[in-house]
Amino acid sequence: MTCYVVALIRITDRDQYDRYAAEFLTLFERSKGVKILAADERPTVLEGDWDDRKVVILEFTDPAAYESFMLSEDYERISAYRRAGTEGVMLLTQGLG
Repeated sequence: MTCYVVALIRITDRDQYDRYAAEFLTLFERSKGVKILAADERPTVLEGDWDDRKVVILEFTDPAAYESFMLSEDYERISAYRRAGTEGVMLLTQGLG
């Protein structure tokens, strides 16, 4: 079953985050079973209040693809830059059907 990572982050250290983003793209290009569906630092607010967080949505073909990518040694290494350069929340959610 398809699953998604939804990240809502505030960038607190641009240099650290940019380092993460550059290495993420390299890692992403080598990976299978993952798509970047959205990555928007300035989403349009349609309703309610928004606190200027970046929205990232990743799609994984199944939980095994999620684990292969997000729990890999390579991702763990670069995620230290993300944690140093952002604050926010990441969610794992199951797709429908």
